[in-house]
Amino acid sequence: MPQILLPALATLSRYHGRMTHTPMHGEQETEWQFAVPRLEAVARLLRDTGVPGYTITPGETRRLRDTYFETPGWHISHAGYTCRLRTTRGSHEATLKTTHESPGGLRQRQEVTEPVAGSEPGDLRSLPGPAGSLLREVAAGEPVTQLFTINTRRDIFHLADHAGFLGEIALDHATIPAPGTNASQHIERLEVEVTALERGTAFVEALGRVTELEPAPMSKFQAALLATGQQNHGRLPH
Repeated sequence: MPQILLPALATLSRYHGRMTHTPMHGEQETEWQFAVPRLEAVARLLRDTGVPGYTITPGETRRLRDTYFETPGWHISHAGYTCRLRTTRGSHEATLKTTHESPGGLRQRQEVTEPVAGSEPGDLRSLPGPAGSLLREVAAGEPVTQLFTINTRRDIFHLADHAGFLGEIALDHATIPAPGTNASQHIERLEVEVTALERGTAFVEALGRVTELEPAPMSKFQAALLATGQQNHGRLPH
């Protein structure tokens, strides 16, 4: 198994030099993302064998439709964010999330989210809450248009350790439709999102002792940019 590199805690709070805005009322997301060649084998391990010292409980399966947006000048990316509209079970929420590069599959990011009313969301810049306010700021007066959509089937496992609830393990089967064709790119990912970094680190190390873990080479956002033949005239954000 490749060594899982874990940067110092102080390093985790730093963001890429292009980040120029601070999230308003944001929450911190701490997760690891791994590329897994046999996701079903990992699912069987989590259901039937488990990881010593941890309680893993199968949860629900979620269907996610994630549509990403950008301005013609790629202002959102260059400000250090991605902008996503997530639809699940008929409900919508908009999220602006900071971009951050980390070794070993670990990502710690700030995110600002607010619900979007109605069955057909309109211009996300008109949202009255913190996500809309931040989007108006980073968009710099430009219109916000759709980049691509990622459809995901997410199988959830609830995770606990000796101290109690720790987070969720997500097995993602993602599909990225190619524009103008019937072709799609498929991505399988294992994501571990936790509420406490040190306890989460211990779990990821324990998981790595019972199955192969390979840090994801790029985020799903990056993969979708490449799959749809788009570039943002700068760095590819995570």
